[in-house]
Parts: sequence; C-alpha cells; structure tokens
Amino acid sequence: RHALSLIERLRSLLAALSATAAAVLQPTATAAAAALGIEGRDDPAGPVLLLAEEVVRGSAAAALSLLLAAVEPR
Repeated sequence: RHALSLIERLRSLLAALSATAAAVLQPTATAAAAALGIEGRDDPAGPVLLLAEEVVRGSAAAALSLLLAAVEPR
C-alpha cells in the first residue's frame, strides 16, 4: 500500500516537472523559430509548438514515468 502511494506521488511529481519544463522551453523554441524565419510557428500542430513537449518526452523523467506506470498494479 505504501509502495503504491509512493508510485502515485512520484508520477504526480514527474508530471508537474514535465509541464514546468515544457512551459520554460517553449518561449525559447518560439523565439528561435522567429529568429530563423520558420513559417508555421503559430500552427497549433506545428513542430515549433511541439518542440518543448518532444524534449520532455526524450528526457529521463519520461522514461521513469513509463517505468512507474509499468510497475503500478492495475
């Protein structure tokens, strides 16, 4: 029971950290796109707006979140 509680708290912390990281990275990605003259940076599905999310998905936190999801009982 305690292990399940720990897993839930870790997953919640990882989700919050990931959201924060994406929010911090996105303005830099948008500014870089503007400086480089990349078209479509305002497109909701555009690569510039997805860059921060993709960086987070490639992080160790994302891998740990997947591992925690795999060991969590269903």
